Amino acid sequence: MKFQLKIISITLTVLITAMLLSSVLSLVSFEKIYTSSLIAVYETTGKNLKRKIEQSLRFGKPLDKFQGMNFMLAEVLQKKKEISYAAVGTPEGRILYHTDPQQIGENFSSPVPEFASGRNALTKLDRGMYLTYLPLLDRSGETAGIVLMSFSREVIYKRLSSMAVENLKALASVTAGTSLLLIGLLSFFIRGHEQSSKDIRIFVIAIGMIVAGQLVYSYINIRSFQQSHLDAVQTKCRTLGEDLKDEMEYVLNFRIPLSRLLRLENTLKKITDETPELAFIEVADMEKNVLYYADHESMKRIAPGERKSLLSADIRLPVLYQKEKQQVGTILMKISPEVIKSKSQEILMDMITVILTSLLIAFEALIFSLKRGTVHLQQESHRMSYSYIRPVIFLFIMADGFCTSFFPMYADMLYEPLWGLSREMMTGLPISVYMLSVVFTMPIAGNWSDRAGWFKPLMTGIFINASGLMLTAMAQNMLQLLFLRCITAIGFATVFIAGQRFVAEYTDSKERAAGMASFLAAFFAGSICGTVMGGMLADRIGYRNVFWFSGMISLTALLCCLYIFKNKPRENEKRSKTPFPLKALFRVIKDPEFFSIVFFQAVPAKIILIGCLFYLVPLYLKSIQVLQSDIGRVIMSYNLAIVFLGYFFSKYLDKEKHRKYYIFAGGMITGLSMICFYLTSGFFATLLLVIAIGISHTFSISSQMAVITETQVIKEIGTGTGMGVFRFWERLGNVAGPLIAGFLIIKSGSIETFAVLGIMSVICSLLYLMSIFRLKYKKPTEISGEGELRSFQKSARFLSRKYQMRNRIRQNLIARRSA
Repeated sequence: MKFQLKIISITLTVLITAMLLSSVLSLVSFEKIYTSSLIAVYETTGKNLKRKIEQSLRFGKPLDKFQGMNFMLAEVLQKKKEISYAAVGTPEGRILYHTDPQQIGENFSSPVPEFASGRNALTKLDRGMYLTYLPLLDRSGETAGIVLMSFSREVIYKRLSSMAVENLKALASVTAGTSLLLIGLLSFFIRGHEQSSKDIRIFVIAIGMIVAGQLVYSYINIRSFQQSHLDAVQTKCRTLGEDLKDEMEYVLNFRIPLSRLLRLENTLKKITDETPELAFIEVADMEKNVLYYADHESMKRIAPGERKSLLSADIRLPVLYQKEKQQVGTILMKISPEVIKSKSQEILMDMITVILTSLLIAFEALIFSLKRGTVHLQQESHRMSYSYIRPVIFLFIMADGFCTSFFPMYADMLYEPLWGLSREMMTGLPISVYMLSVVFTMPIAGNWSDRAGWFKPLMTGIFINASGLMLTAMAQNMLQLLFLRCITAIGFATVFIAGQRFVAEYTDSKERAAGMASFLAAFFAGSICGTVMGGMLADRIGYRNVFWFSGMISLTALLCCLYIFKNKPRENEKRSKTPFPLKALFRVIKDPEFFSIVFFQAVPAKIILIGCLFYLVPLYLKSIQVLQSDIGRVIMSYNLAIVFLGYFFSKYLDKEKHRKYYIFAGGMITGLSMICFYLTSGFFATLLLVIAIGISHTFSISSQMAVITETQVIKEIGTGTGMGVFRFWERLGNVAGPLIAGFLIIKSGSIETFAVLGIMSVICSLLYLMSIFRLKYKKPTEISGEGELRSFQKSARFLSRKYQMRNRIRQNLIARRSA
């Protein structure tokens, strides 16, 4: 019963967390839409006021001598109830007119901003108030004054709170229904079955409930978002239409016929250009004859009676002669369904991504719980299962991967000229510095874990990494960013080595492959979740807040580690007192097999992985206007290929005699796919390229590890130290990747860089194939290690047979002489 309650609590926790994340994403998306709509509405209102004031300024009327200015400001507040105040002041910010008379003579609450060339409105957030500034220009084009309008952020929060209440009601209903169904299914389907069958049933039921609950909630959430979005767009378009209506009626009051308004089609075209939600605007007379028309492609002035209004409109506003209150025409506005649909599709994609992410999280949590609930052997033998490290590694890698999809853009945001390097090189430098820190930390961490065990390095590394992530959010310049990425990298490298040390410690030779596969599964699953969630959150909350969030997730991994291992015995850890052998760094490359794998395959693969996937791909997709969340999903496809195809290849293709050829095949697939990308680029081509790189690495990465660990030189210097040394040389490619990619971008461009890196991968793969055949057909005496031993044994047997033959000949000669 206690075990079932644990499964129910895990399932509901994952479900509720995922639904809350979906709700937050939709609310933040709607906040951006609603805020931009309000800003557009109030800027349009300010532009109308600005136009009226400037008409008098062009006739030479001084700004401080206006009659009726207070009436115009009061009219603005009457029409737009959400506006807190409106004011007109000097270019220096001294208030001349204000809806609150007590403020006259004071200065604006915030300094007047500088307007860019051609910019006639600017809105900024200051202490919970949105301030809209508009410059007033005299007839010489000089700034004669400033219009300021303000509305409170509470206007937005009020609308969001009502939407959040609706989402919480839906969340509570879905959670209650899912809980009852989950309890019923667990009670009915797991009774009277063997433990293995029971585990499978529990797993299927829990995953099924998580998916079903999120599908129901996603449907409700999307419907709510669509309705709220449509309401916001209609309010915005209706407000713009009413402002247009006021302008037209002002002119019509001078007895100018509706069909003879000057340049009205230009005004309609300007409104549609500034309002992507509008499909078209038209003005028709009382006989439904279209007189003026504009959409995003064209604008027309149409003679009366030439064309009828046949298109359906979402908003209709009557145009009146104000004195007689007589209608003379109609403004018709059509809202573009594509805009509503596209935003809804973005939310839908985010929710599908959240569902996939929640499944990975649920998978890790359930696997860990089922292992703890069913495995009793470890308790009897006082040995822990290698699966205990999975949730810690999963959370840690997820936290560290949050910035993967946007880090080049974050570095570009902090760009400043240093050391004579170009912008492209400086953007890639923090990634290279991070990887360089990992390179130098891994051998030291490997030796530390050999001497001190895995627990202290694991805990220390997580804490250092979490500190580095949070401090990165506060970086103000490139030098600070470089230093803080070094700190983060030290923590990452230490945890990575300590985690592998844990697996090696609690597995024997038979289950070590399964232990490493479990470790890599948690690694890639965490990378998937972190990459895609970081991309989605970056679009909503900004880059710096994502670093804060990732730091908190990393601290969660620290708490998880304390919880899992707090009462677990660690006195049987194998520890070594041997200091780190610096000579081993260069000793290993004398081994021809080690050298060929590292420098013909491992290093080129890392150059492409970091330089292409984590540096070049985000920048290229950003340059073709791809959303940050979609960039995260593209990079996520690499890890998906590793996770889902890795099991297949390891099961059906993991033949020891073919491992080296799998390494060669991986390098060739990478190179050829990048060369093909040069022929056809774009978003989908990039997606296929990333998947191809993931497929190639499923061939090569696991095979590299298997071949390296079997080399004699690694066995001699120790597994922990040896893996640290291998990672040192391998990750030189990580360091060089962004720098090489940045240099190639400067010289040849983004698309050509893909082709150059692909050619490099093909050449290195062919060199590795040549080394395979060379080692295969080399004389045994020329091969070190076990080959030398076999050669010595063969020579000893030959000498023994020769000695025995001599003895027999000698005995025969003695026998003949005696005869």
